[in-house]
Amino acid sequence: MLMTASLCGGLTRKTDPLHGVYSKKPLEPKGKLSGLQLRQVIEYIHEYLSEDLSLVALANQANLSLYHFARLFKRSLGLSPHQYVLQNRVERAKQLISVSPYLNLTDIGLRVGFYDQAHFTKAFKQIVGVSPKSFSKLHAHQFIPLAS
Repeated sequence: MLMTASLCGGLTRKTDPLHGVYSKKPLEPKGKLSGLQLRQVIEYIHEYLSEDLSLVALANQANLSLYHFARLFKRSLGLSPHQYVLQNRVERAKQLISVSPYLNLTDIGLRVGFYDQAHFTKAFKQIVGVSPKSFSKLHAHQFIPLAS
């Protein structure tokens, strides 16, 4: 039995010299980021979350090519680097809204790294299930400032 890989289709073909191709199985990426690589990338993301994080910068932290890094990152965490960054930005925004529900939502979005209000609102609603404004209103009712 011979194994050949199609470079274009990404399939592994098992062939029998007498009967030809008899099964196709998609190639699956192997491996994950090492513990050190993952820790370095995550620390970098958390440190620079409010800034423009490029895939190039993240891949450089792991000392890998862009494609290889993105593939291994997703296998390691189950999320693409972009999805992971968005989730962390939204979580940080939720924390800020919870602590100070009367802060300007546009400022919060910019502070946590979103480039505009529309991007912030779309990502927040997709991840949390409600808009930042609705989330803020829910927390404003629970927020009771301490008397001085």
